[in-house]
Amino acid sequence: MGIAFVPVYIRYLGIEAYGLIGVYVTMQAWIALLDMGMTPTINREMAKYRAGDYDNVSVRRLLRTLESIYIVIVGIIICGTLVFAAPLAGSWLKVEKLSISSVETAIVIMGFIIATRWFMTLYRGAIMGLQEQVWLNKCIVFFATVRGLGVIPFIILVSPTIEAFFAFQAVTAVAELIVVRYKTYLLIPKSNERIYFDIQILKRVWNFAFGVFSVNILATVLVQADKVFISLLLPLQYLGFYTLATSVCGALTSLSAPTINGAYPKMTELIAKNEIELLAQTYHKLAQLLAIILVSSGAIISIYAAELLMLWTQDETTAIASASVLTVYAIGTVLNGLMGLPYVLQLSYGHTRLTIMLNSALVVILIPLMYWGVTSFGMIGAAYVWVLLNTIYILVGVPLMHRKFLSQEKMRWYLHAFILPVVSVVVPCLAIRWYVGQPDYAEQIQNFLVIFIAAIIAGFIAMLSTPLGRNKLSEIRF
Repeated sequence: MGIAFVPVYIRYLGIEAYGLIGVYVTMQAWIALLDMGMTPTINREMAKYRAGDYDNVSVRRLLRTLESIYIVIVGIIICGTLVFAAPLAGSWLKVEKLSISSVETAIVIMGFIIATRWFMTLYRGAIMGLQEQVWLNKCIVFFATVRGLGVIPFIILVSPTIEAFFAFQAVTAVAELIVVRYKTYLLIPKSNERIYFDIQILKRVWNFAFGVFSVNILATVLVQADKVFISLLLPLQYLGFYTLATSVCGALTSLSAPTINGAYPKMTELIAKNEIELLAQTYHKLAQLLAIILVSSGAIISIYAAELLMLWTQDETTAIASASVLTVYAIGTVLNGLMGLPYVLQLSYGHTRLTIMLNSALVVILIPLMYWGVTSFGMIGAAYVWVLLNTIYILVGVPLMHRKFLSQEKMRWYLHAFILPVVSVVVPCLAIRWYVGQPDYAEQIQNFLVIFIAAIIAGFIAMLSTPLGRNKLSEIRF
């Protein structure tokens, strides 16, 4: 929805006003760090409640305790926005057509929306922990449609201004918050005992929450370092090419997210019930599912990067400039996605120390290496360091994790969720690439057909390379 109606927003609001929407997205991404690991914590605790570890009173007190903390931080976000709105509008943003007062008002409303939507993550985490993802997805789809489509008649018929746009988003955010909060409490039966802020409950979950928060901080440094160095050391146009390539790879992250989101509460529940054999089965099935999705998609994106970029951008210069980065960056993103299940397994056990130690070491080693890569090789150097980072996760992180959890399952993971899918898919895709030859940017229909056929072949082979895929194929009846 955010992509579909962009041309309409630009037409009625103007390109400068649309730039403020970009500012909003950036602010939202950084403020998300204030979560401090609370969303994964409530997700995990609700899964344990579902497994019978807690009673209704305990889990309601946990929710009320975390709510109290969130409310304080929401107040800080809103007050901070009120204080800094004028300096941001007058100094930081280079405004030409919009009035400073309009921009300042828009920033204030942005702060309210961000605070509201950030508060909502608490209840979303709780609902996911209770494994009501289907209901939650329906809710997300509905409100995304309202935000994306519903605002169009509002800005056309009521007021074609950026303030009106954000005012509509604010009302929608409040409505969504009310709905998800009501649903969360509806899923937890009421009790006659009083529900209050409980510092002891907070102490019980704080170590895990702080561990997740530390992991997120370190991961943000590792993931964002390439963009920072490119923006500082290279002309701005190179950052544009790099961002374009990484945006395509964002599709791979989106493809892996549903599996990981579903895996976390389920594996937490199985651990709480001490059903380790079923946990191992679930772990391998989901790891193989990720491999089928990521390896087949990533191979197509990496090997046919130039053709894909040309089909999307319709600009040969941009496609050529971004293709090499996309080829390399997609490999690192696939490796990063495959690490999702081992990382979630650690979280399900409530263990964050290993990832904190590994990420801390990688920050010390790879940040200077990233600087050297960009200064020596340009933006492609950053992409290669991204691949190196995730290769270390695969070769070092996975063995260390399996020494502590599911120790007998390491080789099975490597064979069925990594080695066989990668080798089986990459070889035929490279063969098709060699047979077709270098891309002819003028032959877009031909390029589309080649990519389409290669994608079908890659997906089919990926399924054949895993026990899960072969089992699902055997169930098909014609």
